[in-house]
Amino acid sequence: MTDHIVYAMIKIYDNEAHADAFLNHGEMFCRTLGEFKNEGDEHRRDEYEGVTDWHQPDQIKLAITYRDKNGIEKTTPIEELAGPVITQNTAYDPINLFCMYAIKVEDFKEDYSTDEERKSAIERINKSFAEQTKVNEKSFGMGNFAVMVTNVPVFLEKIRKNFSDNAYEFRDGLVKY
Repeated sequence: MTDHIVYAMIKIYDNEAHADAFLNHGEMFCRTLGEFKNEGDEHRRDEYEGVTDWHQPDQIKLAITYRDKNGIEKTTPIEELAGPVITQNTAYDPINLFCMYAIKVEDFKEDYSTDEERKSAIERINKSFAEQTKVNEKSFGMGNFAVMVTNVPVFLEKIRKNFSDNAYEFRDGLVKY
């Protein structure tokens, strides 16, 4: 497994006032997980936020029983479903989230003995770095304003301290897809 470093974080805004408030005053406009799940434009909405389980029809036994509009009980075995059964815990819906785009790069480790090997290593690293720091084009639809954080450890420590000082719970981490 390759080690990565979060090189920078970018917050993209569709509202200039929110970008200015973040940049100039440290204000973080948060939406709830439920809002991300159910509201917003096509770039921010994600109906799969907070999914706790994906049950594939060929890997579990399940039958869905319900009453139709006439009160007749019907059962559908999972094998007849077109896709997975998705479980979401709505208890997570009120949790406030502040999402940023993380630019991660490999923690490069190169060994070389000659000047030619050193130049080759630098060339490889520069090429890889340029590729890894490209922002995914899907992000450009999220807004016309962006704030970039380049000293990520200091930024996260300030947030941790502020939350701790104000008796709020704080968790951070990279999203795993």
